[in-house]
Amino acid sequence: MEEVVKDRVSQLLEQWNRLQTADLESLEDDSLRFGAAFYDFVDEVRQYFEVMSEKPESLDDALERLGIREALSRLPEPLSLHFANELSYILDGITPMEDATWA
Repeated sequence: MEEVVKDRVSQLLEQWNRLQTADLESLEDDSLRFGAAFYDFVDEVRQYFEVMSEKPESLDDALERLGIREALSRLPEPLSLHFANELSYILDGITPMEDATWA
């Protein structure tokens, strides 16, 4: 999983950088593409944790088990904070459809 995550983080960084330099014509498409890639990544992490026999007990534990602390440190702060929130939801067993605040 560690290599998959590192690969996905690299892809997210590429798309984030593209989004930061997008012109008005491509901004919407780049934004949608980035959002889809981010949530695909979150879904992969969610699926990984669902099949673990021993679930992580904390955010730090989850980052250690995934072996991705270093890879995630490469993300810009807005993305790393958002991913940390998503990972917290995963650890708490909350999915977007179950959480009323997502509606």
